[in-house]
Amino acid sequence: MLSRKMMNGKKRKLLMLDLSFFIYQVLDIITLGILGVIAYNPYYTASIVEFYTEAKRDYKENEQEGYELLNDSYLMENPENNDCYPGVKRRYLKNADEMFNYYQKYSLTSLILMFFTFSFFGWLWEVAIYLFKDGRFVNRGTMIGPWLPIYGSGCIVILFLLFLPKKYKKITDNPIITFFVVMLLCGTIEYFTSLYLEISHGMRWWDYTGYFLNINGRICFEGITLFGIGGCLCLYVVAPHMQSLISKIPKQVRECVCIVLVIIFLIDVAYSSINPNVGAGITDDGQRNIVQEVTQ
Repeated sequence: MLSRKMMNGKKRKLLMLDLSFFIYQVLDIITLGILGVIAYNPYYTASIVEFYTEAKRDYKENEQEGYELLNDSYLMENPENNDCYPGVKRRYLKNADEMFNYYQKYSLTSLILMFFTFSFFGWLWEVAIYLFKDGRFVNRGTMIGPWLPIYGSGCIVILFLLFLPKKYKKITDNPIITFFVVMLLCGTIEYFTSLYLEISHGMRWWDYTGYFLNINGRICFEGITLFGIGGCLCLYVVAPHMQSLISKIPKQVRECVCIVLVIIFLIDVAYSSINPNVGAGITDDGQRNIVQEVTQ
């Protein structure tokens, strides 16, 4: 009962704290629990303990009902090190508000690395779908390399919402409005990417014909809804944490990696514009399973 009272007004902060670990949870699953053993589990546990400690301190300072029962003098009143038990040294842990600060200053190198990261994970996502569905590897996308630029482009466009004038900040401050804005942005990118590919190559790399609320088979309600959810996670959770990790990499190393990735990517773009990636599960995907000619 006392713990429940201590959490009054703090449930949202705890939810945000849990969401801030989303990317670590995904990586923990991908690494079959290895990341959890060596890094994620201790960090997550320490963060929850820190959250509880702060909630306990606030409850005592405000002298709320039953506060006198919270009499852990070692934890709350240790004069030498107020945030941990005597003799215990640990690094400072950010509180929930700081960990959920999505107003970041993204440098050019950060945006480039995020573009390639999300392009790669988008490729992994679609490859995994075919492995699960058909039990075979399919190199999805128009390009040869392991990336789907439409995912990376969507990420970067979403992050540019943070660069809007202050009078538009109410968009990103409201997750519901942001969700619908992201749906619109991602739907627009997907629609015109499909249109461009069909005009330039005479082929379709995806076709949603037969799906609920589809528009010319280029986008559908299910797809843009998933993009809306994923885009919000990117904006509020994943990108800020990636920025924190990227900022720890020396500037010269970041710049070198970006230059190498951009060169390889441009070579792939040039090659794929002449010899696009086609075949089973790539250009014959969808309900109609057709390759349309531009002239038809």
